[in-house]
Amino acid sequence: MDNAEVIETRKRKLKEFIIKQKNWMQYILLAMIIWTGSNIRAKPLKYLIDPTNGKYISLELDSTLWLRYAKYIVENGRLYDIDPMRFYPLGGNLNDVGLFTSYFVAYLYKFLKIFINSITVEYVDIIYPIIATAILTVFLFLLLRRLFNWKVALLSALFINIMPSFLFRSLGGSSDHDVLAAMFVIMAFYFYVVGWQSKNIKYTVLFGIITAFATVLARESAGAGNFVFLVLGSFAIIEIFLNKFDKKDFHLYSSWLISATIIDIYLHGFEKGFLLFISSIATGITYLAFLFALMNNIIFSTKLKKYSSKINLPESALGVIVTLVFGSIFASLFFGADFFIDKFKQLYGIFFKFYAETRWTLTVAENHRPYVTDWIGQMGKTFVYAMILGAIALFYHMSKVFENKKISYFLTGIYTLFIFGYVFSRYSAGSVFNGVSSTSRLVFFSTIIGFLLIIITLYLRIYFKNKGLYQKISSIDKKYAFIFVWSLVMIFAATSAIRLLFEFSIIAAILASYFFVSVGEYAYKNKNKYIKYSILIILLLILVNPFSYAQGIVIKNYKSSLNQATYSGPGYNQLWQLAGQWTRENTPKDAVFAHWWDYGYWVQSGFERATITDGGNFILWWNYLMGRNVLTGQNFTEPLGFLFAHDASYILIVNDEIGKYPAYSTIGSNENYDRRSFIPNYVMDQSSIQETRNGTTIIYKGGGFPLEDNLLYQNKLLPAGSAAVGGFIINIQQKNETILFSNPIAAVFYQNQRFDIPLGCLIVDNKRIEFLIENSINGCLKIIPIFQNDNNVNPLGAALYLSPRVKNSLFSRLYLNDEENEYFKLVYSTPGLPLGVYNGNLIGPIRIWKINYPKDFTLSEADKEYYLRTTYPDPRLYQI
Repeated sequence: MDNAEVIETRKRKLKEFIIKQKNWMQYILLAMIIWTGSNIRAKPLKYLIDPTNGKYISLELDSTLWLRYAKYIVENGRLYDIDPMRFYPLGGNLNDVGLFTSYFVAYLYKFLKIFINSITVEYVDIIYPIIATAILTVFLFLLLRRLFNWKVALLSALFINIMPSFLFRSLGGSSDHDVLAAMFVIMAFYFYVVGWQSKNIKYTVLFGIITAFATVLARESAGAGNFVFLVLGSFAIIEIFLNKFDKKDFHLYSSWLISATIIDIYLHGFEKGFLLFISSIATGITYLAFLFALMNNIIFSTKLKKYSSKINLPESALGVIVTLVFGSIFASLFFGADFFIDKFKQLYGIFFKFYAETRWTLTVAENHRPYVTDWIGQMGKTFVYAMILGAIALFYHMSKVFENKKISYFLTGIYTLFIFGYVFSRYSAGSVFNGVSSTSRLVFFSTIIGFLLIIITLYLRIYFKNKGLYQKISSIDKKYAFIFVWSLVMIFAATSAIRLLFEFSIIAAILASYFFVSVGEYAYKNKNKYIKYSILIILLLILVNPFSYAQGIVIKNYKSSLNQATYSGPGYNQLWQLAGQWTRENTPKDAVFAHWWDYGYWVQSGFERATITDGGNFILWWNYLMGRNVLTGQNFTEPLGFLFAHDASYILIVNDEIGKYPAYSTIGSNENYDRRSFIPNYVMDQSSIQETRNGTTIIYKGGGFPLEDNLLYQNKLLPAGSAAVGGFIINIQQKNETILFSNPIAAVFYQNQRFDIPLGCLIVDNKRIEFLIENSINGCLKIIPIFQNDNNVNPLGAALYLSPRVKNSLFSRLYLNDEENEYFKLVYSTPGLPLGVYNGNLIGPIRIWKINYPKDFTLSEADKEYYLRTTYPDPRLYQI
């Protein structure tokens, strides 16, 4: 036997060995992927300890709440109905809040306590996301191996474990409910697929019931659980249209939906567990699909078939018409004639306004509608395009059932135009495709309407013109239809709000994996060796190229996620920990804290004190009052009524409020946005410093601040929003040891002209200097220091511009200027941390003021009712 034969024999034996050991090798690789993902997610754990009490803490804000609830459940068996720490003095009603995450952590702790006696509930809380991600990975692998093959399954599992877009909400310590909901969603899909692939009807029904439990648990964990209903309901409708929804499918679907409904009614009652359920767009589609299936069964499986056969329409189309008629009658009787108008408005809001329908949602970053550049920023350009190409490849393979390449190519081309047009109509804020321009809207509308019209027209044309081709529609593989529906639902979701990119990451990983595996299999089967190996090498480089230039997706995502995890520390950082320790040791236990809503969970958990507002935002009216009467209050007495009505003892303000000024000033404005503003920062231009006979001239430059109100200067109208403050000029003189400042000059730019206008106020070292100058801008410039790594300090290095709307606000006077007054006494400020620019970042202390109400201060019943009401008295105060 020559060497060539020996080599071929060895290759054949190796191939046979690999095939025989394929399952074991898959599980070994899966275990390695899970270990890699878990290792990344465990990186922050060493930072998640509060040294003031030695306990583990959560990584981010919302997780703090679920940990507090989990601890209470462990200690008391169940949670209270009203949380006395929240929304003081009314308390937070928890009856409509999904609390399953806290119960999951509590009972996971009790289970692990059996084996590890020293374990704490805090530690279980911070490792639960790692455990949930591992379980999710296993079920994702099992699901995709059933639908496709082990290659797609393993690559998807790898992607989801190293994707930065899926990382933060699944990091150790990020014990919010998102990753738990995602875990149950994948479990639900897995059991549903097992159900439709089962040959025994008993197992089909059994897995339908198991799917129902996983679905309800996903929904109880987070709102993302509704994607199960949306995907399975839409999938059922597509299957009906494809004439593939047989009796087994009906048994599976009905056993799932009926079981889920019964469980939901048991948990939440008939009104919330059923009526609200069927009236929702997200979950109501499941009942619409059920009605479709039921009507089809009645029409085409009974004596009515002889009548229905006389109507020359596709069975699915006829079933839809009958269903819509009966469904409309049912909806009108139960929900009223306005039901359809309300649903149309909801759909319009989902597609065009999305989550930014009020001032509050507009100011929350995670509710903003993303651009494609946001996808690219979190996933990488190559991955995003691979995902889109994967969706197209999936559609092409689905269309191959027609055995007519022209039809397959035509359909795939139409779908390609649709997917690119829909997604890329909102590419970036600075492009013509920004989602709001006429061009982007034209592309958006035309791709959706065009795709639907072409598909419907082709469907009917095939039915009427080519019955044989029409019969092939029912041969479309269910796995393609399922992933197609899942991907379409999640693409719609991922273009609606940035916060849904986490859930979108799973289907994105699947589509990208499908693309790479499909191309790899095509190359492997190609008889031309040059083409085969060229494609395989290119794929390998795209995936695992180790070099910094054009680094592979796997390497790049792994390094990015590892770096992000390694340097992820708790939001409740050392500054907060010290403030929490001071509060626990120096304030009464029944003290109530007032602050902007963001920090409520930290104050409740770390400070162990009640708050008026928090991230649950149950009472948005109180956010308005906190923004208007307190933070942007125009004197020291305006806040007292709201604070007194809520028994507030202390006010807490942090430097983040500088950047958040646009948010709370917008929310706290009247219908004309009278207090909306922001606080821009300007930096000393070292190259422009000039020494003169009268001292030193300093110039501060910044990005510009649009005037908030019209300004008439030297008979020239400088209009609000168009004219902008581009910088400031100050002259400094030193006499003996005293530094004298001239009044600042604001450089205002309008229509390529510069106007040097006096500014009426300057703040240096918390000393406010007023300049009585006619025709000046009634704003103020606050000088702050710049600190460098080499311990160099420039005490005049930067400045904050306080516009006329900002300079007299309570935030400005208390936090920025430290003005003394009789009602608010500063009792805590982070030691040794003045407000300043540190290595390019604006950082300042956490400050707490004790509230001193005037003697005999009282409120009328009308005022008290106003401050404690739970709804807006005027809708114009929250509308955009």
